[in-house]
Amino acid sequence: MDLSLSGGGFSISLKIDNPWLAGAVSIGALSLGAFYLVCKGPAEGAIRRALERNVFGDVDPEVTDITDGHSILVELHCRSEMSLLVFLEDYQSKTIKFRLEEELKKIGFNDQLEVVIRNKEEVNKRATEIRERRATHTNISSRENWYQRGLQEIDMETKQAIVDLLNKKRLPGLASWKHVARRYGMREKEITYLENAKNPAGAMLENLVSLSPNITVYYLCKTFKESRLRRMDVINVLLKHVVTPV
Repeated sequence: MDLSLSGGGFSISLKIDNPWLAGAVSIGALSLGAFYLVCKGPAEGAIRRALERNVFGDVDPEVTDITDGHSILVELHCRSEMSLLVFLEDYQSKTIKFRLEEELKKIGFNDQLEVVIRNKEEVNKRATEIRERRATHTNISSRENWYQRGLQEIDMETKQAIVDLLNKKRLPGLASWKHVARRYGMREKEITYLENAKNPAGAMLENLVSLSPNITVYYLCKTFKESRLRRMDVINVLLKHVVTPV
């Protein structure tokens, strides 16, 4: 399937293989496709956990189809441009491959994987168009420009103020940094690791930048405003420090 506008988003076709399938097949070796047929339900769950992200209340990207053969073919739908760019960066850094290997290992498939974007040319073309358009978009007001800035661009004073608020001992009804981490799809294993850090909230923000390098101040504010978080104190810090009056 080619990359296309589909329901306001983009489609990516993935092919997941055993590396050895490209060469000689070992006697008694189980192909990924054969494993999928035997463990279809758990395998699909593992693939979804590895590829999907629950961000801003929606699954984005979302696995829309999985088919089998000697390899596994996955159709992935990105609802937003940011989702597409983040996924592509994760793919290029091998993060997607490692997530898939980690999740499939949990259900008994221990081989290394080879992950290929079947419509890579179209995906790269679209990503380039998005980046170029964003880079040349100059008709943005001062206030909007700040909202378009990435989380990694927030100044240290603002970051520290946010970290201090999130690191405070949790009060009844007040969402903690753990809630924020779960909101952005971080897994319990990751959260436990962050909890042991000297500065958990700071480590969480750094991890968030790593997972979603293109996340903007606008979406961060949107997240903290959600009913399950309602951290208006954090939003006020962001507005005070990063929004310049028009």
